[in-house]
Formats: sequence, structure tokens, C-alpha cells
Amino acid sequence: MRHRAVPPRQRGLERRLCRATMGLASAVLVLAGRSPAEAADWTLEAFASERVAYDDNVGFTRTGEISDESSRTTLGFDIDGGTEVLDLSLVSRFDFTYYSDESGLDSNDQRLVGNFGYRPGELSRLGLDVEYDRDTTRTSEEDDTGRFIFDNIRREAFEVRPSWSYQATRVDRFSLAGEYRTVDYESDLVDYDRYGGALDWTHDLTRSSALGVSAFGARVESDTVDNRESDIYGLEFGLTSEATPQLRLQFGVGVFRAETATDLVAGQSTTGFLPSAGLEFRVAPEAVLELAYARTVAPSGGGNIVERDTVDLTYRQDWSETVSLGLDARYRAQDRVFDDGTAGRDFVRAEPSVEWRMTETWSLRAAYRYRWQSFDDEDGDSVSNAGLVTLTYRPMGWSLGG
Repeated sequence: MRHRAVPPRQRGLERRLCRATMGLASAVLVLAGRSPAEAADWTLEAFASERVAYDDNVGFTRTGEISDESSRTTLGFDIDGGTEVLDLSLVSRFDFTYYSDESGLDSNDQRLVGNFGYRPGELSRLGLDVEYDRDTTRTSEEDDTGRFIFDNIRREAFEVRPSWSYQATRVDRFSLAGEYRTVDYESDLVDYDRYGGALDWTHDLTRSSALGVSAFGARVESDTVDNRESDIYGLEFGLTSEATPQLRLQFGVGVFRAETATDLVAGQSTTGFLPSAGLEFRVAPEAVLELAYARTVAPSGGGNIVERDTVDLTYRQDWSETVSLGLDARYRAQDRVFDDGTAGRDFVRAEPSVEWRMTETWSLRAAYRYRWQSFDDEDGDSVSNAGLVTLTYRPMGWSLGG
């Protein structure tokens, strides 16, 4: 068997993951070692699911569509614990996916998320969020480049987000957050590192409405042959309001400036707007509709900075005590920020579903998933239709003491 050498960036990513894991363990030990009066209350929840699916275009390609059946086994474990001044949550997901004919699409993926909070006083809170994803382009590029889906290239992403918040007055809150994110692909796509931060101010106008202002900045270092570096910074304003007990609204607008430079090309710069809007509407006591729109500027696995306009829709309705209906849909228009020759892309995903809670611990979900994408530099569209059935076992949570 041939063993592939581990690239230096990947070795660095594994070292960062190891340090993050040690940090998680240290936090657990701190909580567990506190005095009985401050003992943490722990809750463990777990689930297992089996999903079978048929997709008539698993590679999401324009021509030469290939259909196949697949199965995905998922194991999940969630731990929550806390004291009066400390809180901790750990979320883990392990996916094992197999295809009947296209074994090159098989994968085992992992996702680990840790959230920590420490309250040194009644008015302030320190936080640290750590996230690790190990998946493939079969899933990651559906929402990013739209390419290399059938190639199933391994991707690893690691992110750390420290934060601090302070309740300055009864109606004013300040928060400061930082971010470091690194994404590594096994081949073809472009690795990148992102460093950033944001300073937020929130002011409660009334008991049901608030005004927010956020100043942000980030640097993106792409692992391209010309060592591309990009800076993004801007200012955003937002308003949230609970118009009625059934309706919650959000509106926002912002401006950004982006600059990029390489070893070979002189720097480019551009400016733009960042609009956003959203609503949460309780249509009936048993039905909720959520709709959100936002424009973002972010790095892409294609090695460039892209502007994304995204509309997300979610609908949930309890049809009866045991049956619920759902709809998840997304539309995304993606275009380049700089004149680097990258083609624009439009993408749609819609998934209506019905779920039957057979018992307190067993549920069965059936769904249909439609996907469509189009690139500005290509003739023809990509269309995918899939049917999915998922059986989930979710036992009652366990209390681990307190």
C-alpha cells in the first residue's frame, strides 16, 4: 500500500487541531474540578441515523450525468455543562457515506464544535468557539465553487473565534470578536487563511427593538502561485424589531472596501454595499416561516474573493402530534469581487420533507431534493433530483450529575 506524504500545511492543521482538543479537555477538567457548590450540571445527548438516497446527477454536472444510490450512517454526540460562571458545549458528528456504483465518492467525514463561556462578572462574558470540519468537495463545494463535486477531494477546515462582550448600560452592549480560519484542500482548489475581527455596539430602542452597528475587517492569504493577499473591511448598520408577537423583522445595510494584490499584478480595490433583511413569522401556533437575505464578501476555494447574495427560506409545520412538514430552500448568486476572470454562478437548492415521529425515540423522514446551477461562461445548466429517506434513533438525554 502506498502512503501519501502529509503536506506541511496539513501537518500544521493537525497540530492546531491537537492544541484545540487539549483546550477542550482542559476546560472539561476545570469544570469537573470545581467545588460541589459550583459543580457543573452535565447533559449528554446522542443519536444515530441511516439515510438512503437516490440521485440522478450525483456529480452535479451539465453533461454526462451519472445516477447512483447511496447510504449515509451518522453518529452524533452532544455534551452541555455549566456552572454559574462557566458554560461549555461540545458537538460532534461522524458521517460514513457509501455509493453503490461510484465508490470514488465514498467518504468518512467528521465535524467537531466546541463553545466555551466564562463570566468574570455580571456585566461581561468571555467566549471561545472552536470548529473543525473534515469533509470533501462533494459536500463543501455545493455552496461555494460548484465544481469538483464528483472528484470528491478531501477538505479540512479549522476555525477559532474568541470573543468578549460587555453590558455597558441597561440598553447598551459592546462586543469584540476575533477570527482565524484555515481551509486546506488535498488538490486542485486553493488553500487559504483568514484573519479577522469585529467590534459591535447594540442599543435597545424599546423592549422589542434594537439598533446595531458593526465595524469589521479581515485579511485573506491565498496559497496561489502568485501569493494573493486580500483585505476586506467595512461598516454595517442593522435594526431588529418584534413588530407583533407573531412577527420579527430585521433590516440592515453596510458598506465594504476590498483590496487585493499579488507578487505579479499591481493591487486592485473596489467598494460595495452589504444589504440584508429577514423575517420570522408564526403563521399559526403550529407553523413558522423564516426568510432571510444577505450579501456577503468572503474567500472561496477557487482562490478568489467573491460576493454572494443569498436567500434562505425555512418553513416548519406540525401537521399532527406525530407528523410535521418542512421546506428548506436556498438561492445564491455569486460573482467575483475583482476582475480576475472568475465566472459568476447561480445556484438553487430546495428540499420539501415530511417527518413521522413514530415513538419518543424513533423518527422517519422522507424528502425530495432539487438542485440547479448555472455558470456565466458555460452553456446549459446542471440539474439534480434526489429522493432521501432517513431513519433516526434519538434516545432520551442523560444527566451526568451536578
